[in-house]
Amino acid sequence: MSAMDKILEKLRLRYKPARIVLLLVGESPPPHKGFFYDADSPEGQLSRNTRRVFEDVSGVEFTDRKDFLNHFKRKGCYLYDLFQPRGKTILRADRREQDVAVEKLSNLLQQEKPKTTVSVLKRTSKLVEKAIERAHIHVNYRTLPYPTRNYVTQYRSGLAAVLTSFSESPSREHRQQSQQ
Repeated sequence: MSAMDKILEKLRLRYKPARIVLLLVGESPPPHKGFFYDADSPEGQLSRNTRRVFEDVSGVEFTDRKDFLNHFKRKGCYLYDLFQPRGKTILRADRREQDVAVEKLSNLLQQEKPKTTVSVLKRTSKLVEKAIERAHIHVNYRTLPYPTRNYVTQYRSGLAAVLTSFSESPSREHRQQSQQ
């Protein structure tokens, strides 16, 4: 793992909630710059559109990206990437790398048991499905298209449906479970 990959993982872990209710599964951090969890880098398509859905559903306008990321964490939401190296794609991953990605996601699913898992890129859905199957847990699963060009509306409406499917919001269940 490169020094940059370690920095990105450290940032990601800073925003990992104590209990993951909604697990978004991406492919990898962007190839050159930006990162969902890096509030100081340019905001990418996934971050911007996810933030906007959370604003629409919650009725809150976030003051900045850190405000959004803290809200995302408080709601029990987490973005996990199948591959850690920047720009790594399923198309360039060999069979062994894909198997390792499935195994790591399967372990995370077994450990965290999220209520809902969403693949945020259609081409990775087979690997996510394999990991869910291997984890032997019940999870609501949905695949959404990555929010670019023609798919922004479909991504936003799909994620909004997921968020509103939680009775009120993901945090209600999160609070109830942490009080037990």
